[in-house]
This record gives sequence, C-alpha cells and structure tokens, in this order.
Amino acid sequence: MLSVVADNTDQTLALPMNNGQAMAAYFSRHDALVGGAHAGVSVRERTLAGYGLLRARYGAGSCFEVSGRKDCHALCVVLSGVSNWHHRDQSLQLSAGDVVALNPADAFTISHCSPAEYLVFRMPSAYLEHKATEYGYHVPAPGVRFRTEKIATDDALRLYHLLSALHQEDGASVSGAQIIGPYASIIAHLAITRLPNNLRRFHMTRPALNPLIERVRRYVIEHRTEDIRVEALASLCRLSVKSVYNLFERELGISPSLYVRNLKLEFAHIALTENGRARNVTEVALEYGFRNLSRFASYYRECFGELPSQTLRRTGQQAFSG
Repeated sequence: MLSVVADNTDQTLALPMNNGQAMAAYFSRHDALVGGAHAGVSVRERTLAGYGLLRARYGAGSCFEVSGRKDCHALCVVLSGVSNWHHRDQSLQLSAGDVVALNPADAFTISHCSPAEYLVFRMPSAYLEHKATEYGYHVPAPGVRFRTEKIATDDALRLYHLLSALHQEDGASVSGAQIIGPYASIIAHLAITRLPNNLRRFHMTRPALNPLIERVRRYVIEHRTEDIRVEALASLCRLSVKSVYNLFERELGISPSLYVRNLKLEFAHIALTENGRARNVTEVALEYGFRNLSRFASYYRECFGELPSQTLRRTGQQAFSG
C-alpha cells in the first residue's frame, strides 16, 4: 500500500500502489516489478496551482517501471540512496545529489540498491515551452526534450536548494499560485539554460529589452509562416509606421522588415539543419514566405556564410556518417 500525506492537513490516504492519486499526478505508469507491497514506498505530495512537488521514499531491493505523463515534465532530485535508471539503451547510476529530468511519456526501469528518497517537481510542458520561447530558444516539433544524463553538480545543487525551499514554504496563509509563481520561473530558466536539451537559441533575434520590440519578436515567432507587413507591426505596437521604423533604427540599427526577415531566416536555417525535417530548399523557402528562391539563397548566405543547399547537403552527410 502507498501512504500519502497531504500538506497542510492531518489526513492520511491509503491508496493502491499502481493507481495512487499522488503517483498518477506525476506518472502515467508506476508499476512495482520487485518488492510489491513490501517495497516500503511512502509519498508526501503537494499540489501548487497546476504544479506539484512529490517526496517519495523507496525500500531497498524495490524495482519499478515508471512512465512520464504526456503533458508534464518532471525534475527528480536524489536525496539519499543509490538507484539504477534504465531508459532504452541508456543506464544511469544515481546517488544523493544527482538530478535527472523526465520527459513526457519517457519510460524508465528504476531499481534501488539501497533505501532511496527523491524530491520530484512536476511542471506543465506547455509552460516550459512558453518560457523557452520567451528566453529566445526555438522549440522543435516534438517539444522540449532533455537528454538522459546526470546534471552538472553545481546546477544540481541549485535545483536542490530551490526545490527544498519550495517544499518548506508555508501554504497556510497564501495560495498555491502565490507560492509557485516565483519558483516556477526560476526553475524553468535553470532547466532550459543549464540542463542538456534539444533547444537552440536564436542568434540574431534574441529577447529584447525594449518591450515593444519584444512584443514584435513574439508576434513574428507565432506568425512566422505568414506574410508580415510593417503595418501589422505598427498596429501591434499602437504606433505609426514611421514610429516603428524609428524604433527599430534607434534600438537595433536595422529596419523592421529586415528584423522580420532575419528571424524567418533563422527558422529556415533550423529547418535545414534538423535531420529529416526538410526535403528540399524550395519547401523551406516557401514555408517561411520567401517566394523568390534566388533572393532567399542570397539572404541566407549573407546570414550563415553558405547557400541553403550547402546546409541541407552537409546536414544529410552528417546524418549518414552518424
């Protein structure tokens, strides 16, 4: 049986191990392979406005199959004990102080060499992707994906301190939303910028300090496959067309049209360098609104130092050699 103690209450819920309410909030699957009811599993769970914090203890010799939920990422800090994590053809041995990230639907087999305790933070994947875009990263079609590997010691320590502080927050006087707000943003930033993942930072059009230019940047990212005119940007910023030109010239030294073009070129470059995504240069050029292929090739070479066909060919050769 699984013992769940809800924060800020004295109520204890006895739940079946395989379909416990607490585990279901973090994992789509949590099945005991070895140990069963004698695995000595206990859980303390706290829900914070769509986020969650789970503290779980497992007995020595227990073994579980765990799969992540499709709509959430999880960051797992090992507080004590030694465990072996197996994911496809990868294996990790984790001990106190180690951190591993769980992607949506990722499946692990976890065996415990000794009694082990974890602190697990659940974060909606949609929020993580929103923050990645806000920080100036391109999110590929599969969404944010962290690599299955241990996290650097300093970063793991920062995450441990953040989650420990969150775990100790007093929820009696303030709401979960008030508690989680500052923590969620900091944890997301740490995960996106420090944990090994599949994100790529934009080089020419990073997040802007000027709020109007940042508004334009986000608009262009959301409408990157559309024909974006300066008049639309003026309406977005509630400025005249002339004022928009003056704004970009003053802040960035380029025209708004060139800014939009550069951002679209970055998306085209990413499409050409992601294995299997682009079949040919024409397809990519048309997707991002470049109707004149010779101009697209010229603009692309100015930004990236080679023709788009060379990028596509080089990417294909690397995939073949890999």
